[in-house]
Amino acid sequence: MLRHPKLDLLIAEYWDEILDEEGMFYSGSNLLFLDNPTEVEMMLVRDLFEDTTIAIRQQDTITIQRKGLMEQYQLGENEPFSRVYLKEIATIL
Repeated sequence: MLRHPKLDLLIAEYWDEILDEEGMFYSGSNLLFLDNPTEVEMMLVRDLFEDTTIAIRQQDTITIQRKGLMEQYQLGENEPFSRVYLKEIATIL
């Protein structure tokens, strides 16, 4: 499904229990978002492509890792995490 020529984007959401018991249903991602991740969810970081962009939200702190660089900043008051992932999705489409 991820390699389908007409598919530009697939958004998959996993519950901790599914990741812990069954793992991911596919291998690797170009873009990974983790919203207040647990230890189980942080395991996703190890199975990524070398050029994957990773955006992690921990409370109001956003960390973006891309091409060996890391950027970290605070979300503004009432600023949604969706703004971050829409911006990052736009960079790969």
